Amino acid sequence: MKSGDTLNAIATRVKPEGVTLDQTLIALYQANPSAFFGGIHQLKAGSSLAVPDRQTIASVDQGFAREQIRVHTRDFNEYRSR
Repeated sequence: MKSGDTLNAIATRVKPEGVTLDQTLIALYQANPSAFFGGIHQLKAGSSLAVPDRQTIASVDQGFAREQIRVHTRDFNEYRSR
């Protein structure tokens, strides 16, 4: 992980063929809960992330992943607007 990296940037770099970015984001989040505070948009600086294998990422339901991204984004936007 590089300074200033976002989960989206990391997921884009490690996303395997045949899975969605949302699946990759959620799989990374699920595999590394201690690397975040408050949700997927709040990655702790200096964290090391374990990258799940393709099978693990693909096992994340696409609809579930899409919904989780929506919920995390809504929650983060509410947090930022306070």
